[in-house]
Amino acid sequence: MPEFVRKKRFYKYTDDKCKKFLSRDFMKMCAYCKIREGDLSGPDDFEKDHFLPQAKGGGDEYDNLYYSCSSCNGKSGKSDYWSSTLLDPCVDDIWDVHIHILENYLCEYLTPRGEEYIKTFKLNRKTYVKRRRIIAKHQMELRKRLEEYRSLCDSTLSNCDDNAELENFFHKGIKEVENILNNGANYRLLEEAFDEDIDKNIYDALSKIGEVSCVDRDYDLFYELSIGDTTYLCHVNFEKMNFEENTVVRRYISIDKLKAWESINKKEKILIIHYNEHDKEIYFSKVDEILNSSNTDNEFRCAYNISKHDHIEKLV
Repeated sequence: MPEFVRKKRFYKYTDDKCKKFLSRDFMKMCAYCKIREGDLSGPDDFEKDHFLPQAKGGGDEYDNLYYSCSSCNGKSGKSDYWSSTLLDPCVDDIWDVHIHILENYLCEYLTPRGEEYIKTFKLNRKTYVKRRRIIAKHQMELRKRLEEYRSLCDSTLSNCDDNAELENFFHKGIKEVENILNNGANYRLLEEAFDEDIDKNIYDALSKIGEVSCVDRDYDLFYELSIGDTTYLCHVNFEKMNFEENTVVRRYISIDKLKAWESINKKEKILIIHYNEHDKEIYFSKVDEILNSSNTDNEFRCAYNISKHDHIEKLV
């Protein structure tokens, strides 16, 4: 199995939301050295990397973009190096197959391709080795502390009458240590790194009109919304629409998106959810209506209209 299996997405390098979804698909860690965002100073220490460099013909499409810490992506790391034998974290099973970490935290190669990978990302630099040692030591200390804390909690609570407040206090302490273990010492930097408040606003708005769940399917279908007997898969666009000046706003969608959704749309209906950054309101468009309108602007895109009456509450 490859190190990472990610979604098919339409995002490109220059899209505002691209880094957010790279972080999600690469499980908040560097594709190459696998250090976590929380082990550094959050997403600010991470970059969008062209796996096949632009200098060698690599494009800005999502499937050529990898989430990388600044060290692995910079001049002291991969930079513009690439070869046909370079291990690919989205194709190859790398760790413990091609590379092994020794007890002294140096990386040892198990295959020639593993040797190339270590040299490409300079995984045995002193700073990398020191970082791995510090993180491993901290993790070991935290696991021991967590075990002792759980034992203390059990002992204390067994000698107390029903005390919900004390139990809640212990639970919070345990949860804090677990968060650090799972996400890194700086995990709190991740909590509001990528406009989670907007995601919550969209989720809450959809919840008012039906049953909603986060599914994050291929082709940027993020939510599943059920209203009665109808189920929609929802794509989210972030727009700037001023309905005070115009009651109808012209929008465009790529033919590639419509083709990718067309086969899905025959089984499950698809909605485009428009988050309007101008008024913070949420509007909708039905993909089947766009497909039926056949209003193709050219071979690359299709035009459709959004009315101020297409507010999400009107979907019911």
